[in-house]
Amino acid sequence: VTETEYSRLMEFPFLKSEADLTAFTEWIRNTGNMNLINWLNNKLQPYIASGIFRFRSRMTDTAWATTNGTTNINESQHKWTNQHTGIKLPLAEAILKALEVDLDVLKEIKSSFESGVQKNPYNSSYNRLKHGL
Repeated sequence: VTETEYSRLMEFPFLKSEADLTAFTEWIRNTGNMNLINWLNNKLQPYIASGIFRFRSRMTDTAWATTNGTTNINESQHKWTNQHTGIKLPLAEAILKALEVDLDVLKEIKSSFESGVQKNPYNSSYNRLKHGL
């Protein structure tokens, strides 16, 4: 695809209405590029389109507005989970490790609610004293 076409493709998740989507769909189909047409056909499946476009979703406005638009947070969480539970474990061991990590996280969350202090790398006793907090 050309640079101009690429720029327009990057606008896809930000389309605001069915009319915008119709115009975008016509543009893709008129390119005759089967890779683009197949890509679009995949994205137009109801399950996928409802996760891309607010106007195709049954989520509430509040839920839509507070949901992250990328999977980046999930990707980092996946790495974090693997670091704390391991990989390539037998099923029973993986479940028990995940339970252990989940219970530790629950304790941390409860402690934050009870104390009003959230855990982060910058609120250790050392860092708080260093910054006069």
